[in-house]
Amino acid sequence: MSASKKKRRPDYERMIADLESGRINAFAVWHIDRLTRRNAELERIVDLVEATKAQFACVSGDVDLGTYTGRMVARILGAVSQGEVEHKAERQKAAYLQRALEGKAWGCGVRRYGYDSDGITIRPEEQKVVRHMVEHVLKGGSVNSLVTWLGDNDHRTSQGNRWASRAIVRLLLNPAMAGHRTYGDEKRIEVDKPDGTKQEITVTKEKEPDAFIVARDCWPAIITDDERRRLRVILKDPDRTTNPGGSNKRKYLLSGGILICGLCGRPLTGHRANSGLPGYHCRKTAPYGGCAKIRIAAGPLELDVASRVLARYASPVVRKRLAEAASPGGDVTLGNELADLEEKLEQLGRDYADPMIPMSRGAFLEANKSLAAQVNDVKGRLKQAQRSTALPEMVTPKSLAAWWAAAEIEERRGLILTVIDHIVVHPSTRPGFRGLDKDRLTYVWR
Repeated sequence: MSASKKKRRPDYERMIADLESGRINAFAVWHIDRLTRRNAELERIVDLVEATKAQFACVSGDVDLGTYTGRMVARILGAVSQGEVEHKAERQKAAYLQRALEGKAWGCGVRRYGYDSDGITIRPEEQKVVRHMVEHVLKGGSVNSLVTWLGDNDHRTSQGNRWASRAIVRLLLNPAMAGHRTYGDEKRIEVDKPDGTKQEITVTKEKEPDAFIVARDCWPAIITDDERRRLRVILKDPDRTTNPGGSNKRKYLLSGGILICGLCGRPLTGHRANSGLPGYHCRKTAPYGGCAKIRIAAGPLELDVASRVLARYASPVVRKRLAEAASPGGDVTLGNELADLEEKLEQLGRDYADPMIPMSRGAFLEANKSLAAQVNDVKGRLKQAQRSTALPEMVTPKSLAAWWAAAEIEERRGLILTVIDHIVVHPSTRPGFRGLDKDRLTYVWR
């Protein structure tokens, strides 16, 4: 095992333990850099030899750790070895960067799902699986249901493991699936020019994964750029984080910001009452920060919401108006608009940091606020358009009821959020009443 890395070396550690215990009193190496390439480890060995009086022999060179001169020679050789390791790492890093800038795929490591080990040639069967994942999520399907589908059909990762939600998200958001080459986590990198001079270049930061695109369209893509932008809006939506400390499977239909407290304006969260019945509560504890004064039972409320939502969505006039408001130019237009706005935000930050471009802090904050608001608006319209694609095309009361009964919780939420912006829950006006007090509810429709 390499002596230049900080990984554990069990046999080396066993040898050190045997020396410390007196089980052995001598050890030999071919060269000092075969024993260690880190000065800290060398000093530990020097102290050990001095304390135990153990005999040390080195085949390549006369290194006596029992004398001042021998220890000095060992330290010099150790420093040289450590310098060689660091220099080799720099050369390898430069070579990796050069390959990335040339758009070449990684030639080692774990094979990327959907491609052969060369990172370029598409595997048709795996491509079909990836395309199913993309279409499923873009139509409003959950990642958890994808995990179930992949397991039921015995589709495994490139390493032969069962799929997990995190692995699916990482795959779908990887720029390499769109044919792009990423590298590192530096925003500005220095490269060698053909004339021997240095040039500093800026590479594009991607939101997921944490890497930078340095070359585009380097190999056949399985996921288009527009699809990846739309997937990012869906999969990085904060509302999808249903339980930050545990399972990511949602248990309550109206959690995640659909219900708003009528007293403090904070979202209600799913929470069982002392009786054990499920309900929604304005919770005061961190990280919720509510007033803890509003509580409503889940069962009757969810039935009322379902009936109102299905009745409203059944109206052709409402569906037409929602579709026009969400995506007047289509999903692709919204995806490009989002990409342009995000680039403007990044450019604004670069301009503000550039001393050659005069810009006051007030002007920067105002421009940043305006662009951020536009980004949120486009993301909202894009999510609304994507929800619409997951909803049933044949809309009759009977077909809607059948769809609702068979739909997953995330699909039901997609329909709710298509027609409802939020619902305000006010304090109860009928103390002791066990049914649903509809006077407490203010529906804010889209």
